[in-house]
Amino acid sequence: MLCAAPAFEQSALESLRGMKFEPARGNDGPVKSYLLVDFAYGRGFPCPSAPN
Repeated sequence: MLCAAPAFEQSALESLRGMKFEPARGNDGPVKSYLLVDFAYGRGFPCPSAPN
């Protein structure tokens, strides 16, 4: 999940483009997980869709 202030949205998306993530695994198998990238500085700005 990516959250970014409008002025930083494009650069935030570009920072994530091309990154690859593997599924999280625990001792008992896959676990639910997510990565939050916050460029919004805690101000509650909208979270655009991050690139796949």
